[in-house]
Amino acid sequence: MWRRLHRHTPPFGRSRGQSLVELALILPIFLILIAGAVDLGRLFYAYIAIVNASKEGALFGATTPQCGTQADCGDPMNVVWHVRTEAGGLKDAAGRTLTPTIACLGPGGAARGALTSCQDGDTYRVGLSFDFRLITPILGSILEHKLVLHSEADATVLNQPFDPIPGVSVTKEVWDPDKDAWVRTPTVDPKTGLPSNLEFHVGDTVKYRVTVRNSGGTSVSAISVVDDGVARWPPPGASCTNVGSLGVGARYRCEYRIGPLTKAEKDRRNTLTVTAGTLSPVVDVAVIDVLASPPRLEVSKSVGVYRAGPFTSELKVHSGAKVKPTVWYRLRVINTGGSRATGFTIRDSAGRLPTDADCPAPGSSLDPGHSWVCFYPDTLDRADTYRNTLTADSKETNQARDEADVEVDTCRSSELVVPNLVEDPSGDPRSVAEARTLWAGAGFSGPFNPASGFDSKDVTSQSRDPFECKSATTSVTVGHR
Repeated sequence: MWRRLHRHTPPFGRSRGQSLVELALILPIFLILIAGAVDLGRLFYAYIAIVNASKEGALFGATTPQCGTQADCGDPMNVVWHVRTEAGGLKDAAGRTLTPTIACLGPGGAARGALTSCQDGDTYRVGLSFDFRLITPILGSILEHKLVLHSEADATVLNQPFDPIPGVSVTKEVWDPDKDAWVRTPTVDPKTGLPSNLEFHVGDTVKYRVTVRNSGGTSVSAISVVDDGVARWPPPGASCTNVGSLGVGARYRCEYRIGPLTKAEKDRRNTLTVTAGTLSPVVDVAVIDVLASPPRLEVSKSVGVYRAGPFTSELKVHSGAKVKPTVWYRLRVINTGGSRATGFTIRDSAGRLPTDADCPAPGSSLDPGHSWVCFYPDTLDRADTYRNTLTADSKETNQARDEADVEVDTCRSSELVVPNLVEDPSGDPRSVAEARTLWAGAGFSGPFNPASGFDSKDVTSQSRDPFECKSATTSVTVGHR
């Protein structure tokens, strides 16, 4: 019997590998074709956009030739705004919006010096360029990923847009120190979208800027400015003059200051009124809020040998075996601002402040114009330099501080330390009898005057300064009452 031999062909053999190879060869070409088609569509869109934008700019400029940029006429009444709007948001490689070239060509194609010089029948020309970037790899490498598309459109200038009637526009702005820029006020709060006035405080100085522009087609003369924020124009101290007259497109600008502000008021309005010849007055208003001045803490720490003073920021005293100096510190905090300081706190390097009658509790707030004053004694038992610091703070203010320094030294071996004969360490007055005993107890042998007859009187003064160094034979005279 004859057997028929059949060659077995695997289900996944040579034909599948051949397909993969073919796909690998075709896929890059297919992707390049797709990318090229996308680039072609993008290129066509961009070209149509800049062609339409340049035509739109030329047509608008032909009817209002003097309004080339925003500086000439505000949005949307200028050529640049119309070009960018028609271009549909196209931006250059740096992400900037497109800026057209604008020219007015007179007879023979000669460019006129200014757009305001355009005449009936001139050619208004608007050009626009756009750097188009390719995404197709091979074409992008050949063309360095960039093609420059350019369109230029012309339109004939008409006579109708020129308005022979003069006109002025005015702007009053306020300097915003937070933004470091001139702003119109009221402004718009970016969070709420509601009008918001700039805020100043009593005592601040406000800087204003006034701008007057000839927005008409002919020169304007006899221009006068009245600003109810100043007594006369130009404002005293301002480096500007009267307006006088303005040519077509000309601008007048004046900066001046008002202050210091003396009272708190909401919606403080400063009105600017400009008149020119027979023109109707043009008005602009700047509105600000004047708040009470913020709290301001002034701190003072001083030291003296007597409870009643005098006090100073630096003091030198002496200490001995029989006399230890006692000094008095005076603490004072004053709110010199125009509103209450809340969360009021006091800290002193002496630690916890005494709470006797001479040192009241600070309280949690300090009203404007009010002060907190404290006196406390400190006995210094060793030779050293003592630096004492007082710190005051609140929620609305920065930390304020002051220091008082006491230098304690020792006397030479042949000298003694003069005691405080006027008052004891608590600040109570000494009697003449107590002072005489203290003088002798300090080791002095010199005469004490008055010697007798005034024992119950209070000592009011002493001829030798407390805590000075003197010889043992030194005399002293005390005053009494």
